[in-house]
Amino acid sequence: MDAEIKLFAISRDLKNQKPRLLISPTLDILLQTYSFPMRNIYLIDGYNLIYRLFYAVPPFTTRAGEPVNAVFGVAKTLLGMHQYERPELLYFVMDYKGKTFREDIFPEYKGTRDRMPDDLKSQEPKILELLERMRIPILEKQGFEADDLIGTLVTNLRQDPNNQIYILSGDKDLYQFIGGNVMVYDTMKKKVAHREDAIEKFGVPPERVVDYLSITGDSSDNIPGISGFWPKKAQALIGEFGSLEDIYAALDADHPSISGKAKATLIEQRETAFLSKRLASIPTDVDMEMLQESAYVFRDRELMSPQVNEFFRSLEFKSLMTEEVAELKSFGSLGIDPVAVEDAAALETLWSELLRQKSCSVATVAHENRLTGMAVGTGGKYYQLDFAKYSGKEFLERLIGSDLEINGYDIKEELRLMRGYLKNSSQLGEEQIGLIF
Repeated sequence: MDAEIKLFAISRDLKNQKPRLLISPTLDILLQTYSFPMRNIYLIDGYNLIYRLFYAVPPFTTRAGEPVNAVFGVAKTLLGMHQYERPELLYFVMDYKGKTFREDIFPEYKGTRDRMPDDLKSQEPKILELLERMRIPILEKQGFEADDLIGTLVTNLRQDPNNQIYILSGDKDLYQFIGGNVMVYDTMKKKVAHREDAIEKFGVPPERVVDYLSITGDSSDNIPGISGFWPKKAQALIGEFGSLEDIYAALDADHPSISGKAKATLIEQRETAFLSKRLASIPTDVDMEMLQESAYVFRDRELMSPQVNEFFRSLEFKSLMTEEVAELKSFGSLGIDPVAVEDAAALETLWSELLRQKSCSVATVAHENRLTGMAVGTGGKYYQLDFAKYSGKEFLERLIGSDLEINGYDIKEELRLMRGYLKNSSQLGEEQIGLIF
């Protein structure tokens, strides 16, 4: 019992630090799982993710000239989530292609958006095929946007305090749902936004984001807002009065804080302001009664089926194909017997050998996105490091800060895990890491 209390106390202290940058939501959840069974749930804003990956992944084509960078980005992202972050449920939510209720009330809604680039449009069928082959169902509903379905899912799922809900989107209107067990996860920056992050971003709490957008407008969705009212003005009005309805109630009551040109503008654009609020508001009661949660299980789903592997082969995604990944990651084809590094003294000897060889290859070993050891190849030998037996902090600091040539199958991912280990070692201290993990 004492050990359990100590673990819980440490996790509370760490949680209160509220780290800004996380390796993944897994660490955020891990600190809360020692007394309660938590469920990690991802709600993906599908088109938002696809667009961001299209622009984030450098353009490349198959040998036949077919653009595939967005397809590769989606595949790599989903495989990474499955391997490292492992949410129990994943909902891939997409906008309905036809007209939604917002166009009915404001035909110019999203009217300023550019059409989908041709190089992305041509990849859309392949992305949908990828999801089908991975058996990841697409959630959409006639007349609604992805945001509306996400809002309804959040509202239902957040009732269970054991659900940790991550909205994967760059859309600012979804920040209105942040609070308690609901967060926004930026997959590009690997940053999880909590309530204080929403306040820092908008200058108002999450429950007032809709009112904020009603006043400032949102050019990405062509929500007009109140012309001439910029963020500082919106923050001041919301800070003093609260909701848009409260602001107009103060206006109607001739509150002395609202006067002059601001008062005249508010009177003139009352209708536009409330139209903007209707457009920015996300319904939370979309009929989804037929939704079967079991269809969205992700953590225990096998993504790399023969059908997926063949799909990767057809698009020349050799780095994602199962057998090639296994061969590269295990060094099995090299015919080298591993050398176990058993203690800190042996680790120091390995470091001296690395300095002599001036280069190495690395392959990290991780559990739930936490570095537990690694393989290091140098001078024709393959060394196995086990950080459960000793701290790897000093070794990794030396390695990352050195001029050694470091090679790896996915070197960016290897370095990310190493830096995450160092960051957590610094934040928690080795003794606390041992207790928690």
